[in-house]
Amino acid sequence: FKVANRANGVRVNIVNSTNTVNQTVTFDDKLSAYKIFCPSGTYYITVTKRGNGGVYTLRADASKIPDTQLKKVKNKRGRQMQVKFKLLSTSDAAGYQLQYCTDKKFRKGNNNVYISNSDYLKSIYTLNIGKKKTYYVHIRTYCTDNRGNKYFGSWSKAKKVTIRK
Repeated sequence: FKVANRANGVRVNIVNSTNTVNQTVTFDDKLSAYKIFCPSGTYYITVTKRGNGGVYTLRADASKIPDTQLKKVKNKRGRQMQVKFKLLSTSDAAGYQLQYCTDKKFRKGNNNVYISNSDYLKSIYTLNIGKKKTYYVHIRTYCTDNRGNKYFGSWSKAKKVTIRK
């Protein structure tokens, strides 16, 4: 949401029909824009201000969960796999789901690793792999609502790596 005019003290309440999003934001002189992840659905927005009222213009933009590109997967010393990835658009992604297995179609024996976004879009991740085999790897971005539910983007193209030692 962006506030188009001076909105010091304006309170915006955002609630969806399933109540998985229930967020209240108060705008002041320093805050003129606010981002929140909202899964698809119907939303109810209430705008209030204490004291004298007025006309306020809010602009809401929507975008999909961003895609992640798998740049490189390589065998690192020992039985380690190094995965390098890139977020294709700027966003407030909560993290990434990395999936690897020996099945090219990812139908059985999947191993999932969740990478939080606490390192500000850290793009290199190292995994310890126990067996000498060929693995297939892909990755996707996820966002969370205010209850912690995860919503996933689309999978990247899979890459192949052979663990030798």
